[in-house]
Amino acid sequence: MALSTVVCTTTHRRVIDIILAARTIVAQVSNRMSESKNRISTLELDSRNEASDVNELGMLGRRLEGVKRVGTGLAFVLFPLLFVFAFAVHPGLLNPHQLSPEEVILRAYQNPLLAFGHVLVLFDAVILIAVTLRFMKLLENSSVAWTGLVGAALGVLGAILLGAEKGAESLTISALNSLPPKQFAQMMPGLVAIFSHEGWMFLVDGVVLIAAGFSIQAIGMLKTNVIPRWQSVLLLIGIWMLGWPDGEEIVALIGSILLSVALVPYGIETIKGATHTALRSPS
Repeated sequence: MALSTVVCTTTHRRVIDIILAARTIVAQVSNRMSESKNRISTLELDSRNEASDVNELGMLGRRLEGVKRVGTGLAFVLFPLLFVFAFAVHPGLLNPHQLSPEEVILRAYQNPLLAFGHVLVLFDAVILIAVTLRFMKLLENSSVAWTGLVGAALGVLGAILLGAEKGAESLTISALNSLPPKQFAQMMPGLVAIFSHEGWMFLVDGVVLIAAGFSIQAIGMLKTNVIPRWQSVLLLIGIWMLGWPDGEEIVALIGSILLSVALVPYGIETIKGATHTALRSPS
């Protein structure tokens, strides 16, 4: 009887030990499962945060691309239209004849509208750079990509010289507009030297590089058909007409109108979000 009691007691203790061990194992498994769930939740949260960051970066990139697209479109709209205004405000459009430096100076003296037009051309020199760089982009993957690069290099240099010319001539005249005629007449010899491009002023004759650069790009676009041929032709003709001599601005005005016909529609499409890789008029 005693032996039976001992055996039962021992068996009972073993069962209890097994139960306790099982509980411990279950508790450990439960803790590990809980830790795994927490880790999974953390990873999912991190993943969602990363996805959110990626989405935010994507939205930022799209916004920046949109700003860039609008800026490019505005450049194509403003570049020719500013020239249209600047040439349209010149007096004597319907009586074209070449002017001497003295006549150019006297025409600009105390003519605020003409001075404003010249200031717009100064800013247009900067806008011009954006346009020629866009043409380079259009040509970069073509068989004549060098025409885009060379044309852009010449165009940028010509734009810098255009800004220098308008700064030296137009801004100087505007600063002297407050002088009475007698005092202004005393400044005439110095002004004639500036407008005759004496000394290092001869460098501003390099504005012809603008026409040369755009012409090279226009020829490249004619060969590759990245834009309709008629637009390349208008660009090629119009850009050379811009540099017509003082006193014959009617020719330059017509040239700027031709450029407007070729470039403004593309600028409007770009602003609207068009993703065309070639220039074409909106239907």
